[in-house]
Amino acid sequence: MADKLVKKQKDIFEAIKDKSLASTVSSLKTKMERLNKFKDKIILADVSGSMATFVDESHEIRAIDVVNHVLENFQGARLWEFSNRCKLAKNNKLSQPNSGTNMTEAFCVMKQEKFTQILLLTDGAPDDPISALTEAVGLKIDIVYIGPKPVPQFLLDLAKVGSNTFVDVELIKLDATEGSKQLENKIKGLLNA
Repeated sequence: MADKLVKKQKDIFEAIKDKSLASTVSSLKTKMERLNKFKDKIILADVSGSMATFVDESHEIRAIDVVNHVLENFQGARLWEFSNRCKLAKNNKLSQPNSGTNMTEAFCVMKQEKFTQILLLTDGAPDDPISALTEAVGLKIDIVYIGPKPVPQFLLDLAKVGSNTFVDVELIKLDATEGSKQLENKIKGLLNA
């Protein structure tokens, strides 16, 4: 009787161990697939001072907070940020908003890094629209505008350079959850294109 009980315990332990291992392997496989899915994608995000604007004042949610929340779903993508300077985001998290909107340097850095296609997340126009348009030549830019209406003319002009695309999400008119969902869907659509 004791031998049967010991054998049954061993069988149960082996079954649990195998399920646990299978579950862990499956979870790791899913994470790796997610990371690999976007590994060649470049996201260039605006972290200028205006990204501190509240999109939901009742809950004190800022544009940068919504963007950071949404970008958690794109961990495999390489995340760059710009305000006065352009740099790789630390730990795949955007910095606190500050300073100006130097898109000219951002586009220049993208070219120096040999990136040819980027997804640009911005809520406004650059400090120097003419030089930014000039520097954008040669890049394929998928633009996601996340500011209020009207859309800055610069972004409409940028969409006409090369084969760039443009979409917008008016975060300020949506509640934070709906805005996050729409932004995530727009990013997924452009990254999967």
